[in-house]
Amino acid sequence: MVPPPLPGSAASRHPLTSVLDPLLLDVLACPAEHHTPLVPGEPGDPLAMALSCPECGRIFDVRDGIPVLLLDDARHGPVGPDRPAAAGR
Repeated sequence: MVPPPLPGSAASRHPLTSVLDPLLLDVLACPAEHHTPLVPGEPGDPLAMALSCPECGRIFDVRDGIPVLLLDDARHGPVGPDRPAAAGR
């Protein structure tokens, strides 16, 4: 069961704020061509130390407090039109 949302932005309430500036979390965007803002956590684990793209479903890990925003290192989540199977890659 998911707890009810709290006031304020999602980024300001996420555990990533202990290692990343909340202002940085608010401006980070997916490095893919659509540049959608990233969301803290990942599908199935909203408190994960990762950033997710709601548009393409890519998941970018945060390692040692540094977001790894390399498309080649991203994992593909369960949603998104840009998954390898959907895109025929």
